[in-house]
Amino acid sequence: MIVETKKKAPLFAQHSFWNNQLVVKYCDEDKERPQGIIKKLEFKDISTVPTPLPEEFEWCIIDVNNMEEIEEVYKLLKDHYMEYDKGKQKTTLTIDFLRWVLAPPGYFKDCAVGIRLKSTKELIGFANSAPAKISLGGTVLDMGSFSYLCIERRFRAKRLPSFITTELIRRTNLNGVWQSFFTSSKVIFVPFSEVWFYGRVLNYTKLFELEYASIPSGSSLEEEIEKNRLPTVDIKGFREMTKEDVPQVVKILAQYLKRFEMHPVFTEETVEHMFLTKKGIVHSYVVESEKAVTDFVSFYLVYYTVHRHETIKGFSAANLYYYAVTKTPLKELVNMVMVTAEKMGVDTFDTSDSMENKTFIEELKFEKLNDCQHFYFQNYSFRKILPEELGMHDI
Repeated sequence: MIVETKKKAPLFAQHSFWNNQLVVKYCDEDKERPQGIIKKLEFKDISTVPTPLPEEFEWCIIDVNNMEEIEEVYKLLKDHYMEYDKGKQKTTLTIDFLRWVLAPPGYFKDCAVGIRLKSTKELIGFANSAPAKISLGGTVLDMGSFSYLCIERRFRAKRLPSFITTELIRRTNLNGVWQSFFTSSKVIFVPFSEVWFYGRVLNYTKLFELEYASIPSGSSLEEEIEKNRLPTVDIKGFREMTKEDVPQVVKILAQYLKRFEMHPVFTEETVEHMFLTKKGIVHSYVVESEKAVTDFVSFYLVYYTVHRHETIKGFSAANLYYYAVTKTPLKELVNMVMVTAEKMGVDTFDTSDSMENKTFIEELKFEKLNDCQHFYFQNYSFRKILPEELGMHDI
């Protein structure tokens, strides 16, 4: 479902921060506008002085390889990032997960930006910008990927998201990158794409106990477990990806992703970092035939803490990540990786309607979730990209 942006314009009119940024505004939406860079910038245009903060706060740079500092980020995100159901469910990102996603090859060491209270040095805000090479309509661009913007609940009325976003843009620019993208569950200005999320229950008993799965009238728990049992599938040559597979995975990913209007451009270094299995974080698999890798699939794991049950303290979700198919039908490959996740003890398997995921969502019994992700550009303008044209994931 595409959000009808015209209905959102009155809300946007109140957003004084984004109304003054290099973004596609609602007032510009119906105008003829060229696709590409909104404003060409040079280093001389960028301030070398950090963005001024209110007196009680100060900037800091987080060293993601420093255990004490990454633990501060972990605690901030654990307590204040992505809450659901009025705080009864929270996303819990492990320290190892954060190190994986915040420090890709060539990451900007000065773009893991924090805000501290001057009086106590407590970390009360964080956001990150990581480098990404993106193919957009056939043009390859260096972009910043903004993520994990989080402000402690007590200070959200002090406009700190605006300050930290301004500082993140400034620091990204000083690294020679002039365009950025990010996602949000909220409509804040004109998005270039939106995707909806879908979930497939793997552990029906646990999800029923947590009230995330229900039993229809006239059915029973045993019947629903049987109905949701994954189809049996056996793909010859399916195995865990190894370091020796990296060159072939780079090749088939590059070829496969060309069918999408927007997609990342991976190198051997980024594939090795992002996809080689790190247990409990990211898991990747290939299909090998006659010593050649023909197909690739991956998922990453997210953990949720719940406060609604006496004995069950949380559940795990596998999220379908990047894939490339040349021989194995996509539905069978996803079925196989779901079976693999289930054997690992994962409770649910999630995906979006981007890439070619619509081809298997219904047949594999995914259900639509109440969760939409909007994609935004900063200092770039592009036409609306449909979910099936989007070869992107934003963790």
